[in-house]
Amino acid sequence: MSSTGMITIVMGEKMPYKVAKRRLMAAFEKMYFAELIERTSGNLSAASREAKLSRRHVRSLLQRHDLYTPPRNDADMADLPGLMEEEAIG
Repeated sequence: MSSTGMITIVMGEKMPYKVAKRRLMAAFEKMYFAELIERTSGNLSAASREAKLSRRHVRSLLQRHDLYTPPRNDADMADLPGLMEEEAIG
């Protein structure tokens, strides 16, 4: 996609420079990290190495753009009300 096409998609209307820049940067960031996480098969360590950013920062940026959901583990299950009642009964 040409840079002009990208600007049209992101902006699509008249707006102040700062607003346009913020929208364009957000769109770039989302595209960059979507491609990065796909290329690294969801591996945060590999993605952070490739982007040369800390793993924590990569995870934060992915979450900002709804590209990452933390994995659930068994400890999370203890927080569910139904399990707590079963444990009390048992």
